[in-house]
Amino acid sequence: MYAPQRTIGPEMATCLGSVDNFVRRGGNHNLGCTMITQRSAVLNKDILTQSDCLVVLRTLAPQDKKAIQAWVEEQTDGDRRKLAQWYDSLKELKNGEAWVWHPEKPAIYKKIMFRERETFHATRTFLLSPKAQTIKLMDVNEFIEKFRNVFEPKPKPKPRPVSKPSAPTAVPTPAMSVPVRTPPAAREPPHRDPTPLLTETITARQFVPSIVLEKLKPTIQLPAGLTEPPTPLARVLVILTNHEGRDDRWTGSKIKKLIRDHAWPDDGADEALEELIRWEILRRQSNNYLRFYREQVKVAEHTYAMQPI
Repeated sequence: MYAPQRTIGPEMATCLGSVDNFVRRGGNHNLGCTMITQRSAVLNKDILTQSDCLVVLRTLAPQDKKAIQAWVEEQTDGDRRKLAQWYDSLKELKNGEAWVWHPEKPAIYKKIMFRERETFHATRTFLLSPKAQTIKLMDVNEFIEKFRNVFEPKPKPKPRPVSKPSAPTAVPTPAMSVPVRTPPAAREPPHRDPTPLLTETITARQFVPSIVLEKLKPTIQLPAGLTEPPTPLARVLVILTNHEGRDDRWTGSKIKKLIRDHAWPDDGADEALEELIRWEILRRQSNNYLRFYREQVKVAEHTYAMQPI
């Protein structure tokens, strides 16, 4: 909220500039800071790169992993293959489990487990526990009265009346004869229209649209029996769903090889893979492997009687 990657409006830009100034120059005055965010990708990168120590908990989104990857690669020159495996392992961390990485001396590279919180936290588990009955919440009116001076703006002082300067004292001048010419305005009084002036009020309107993003999830039914599946997409999905190994080590060549091992043609398999990537059923990881999200494909089994041959 205080140091976003993308700012909207002058107030957020001012806040980001202040935090950036604090992070960059605070060390000159022995001032440090801790930046906490649920999304590493939305934290401003100019501030993220100034961090000396990384504490990372379970991270699932690939965008957030790339933000962590940018910090790690700046701090170390390690094996990229091992780093890629480490990035993928972040999704397997348990609740409260985190990696602490401090490259400078004293160097720290350690997986730790934070203890459970002891203070009030409005989670469903806590609110249903007997301990929640001992928590006494503050009355809203009492809270407002206590912090009224903070919430309400201070009254601005009224401006002082400005005294008009007194008229200068007239200084007598010696009498002298000077010819005076009458200006034209004095000879002919100006013509004034008796009709009063009409004022017109102009109203300017600004139309701000509201955008609604609708995500449509179509359902495609693909028959896949004991015989050859009729479409390339059905053949690819049969291979993915019947696989009993890891779902994050797929490649296009491996999928097409398994299709050929079933004596099925692999024509159209590349187009089917592109469709699954577009639907985010397959996602390309940082190590260039494809990950199959099995929960997005529902397998409906229908049994029917067959006559033996």
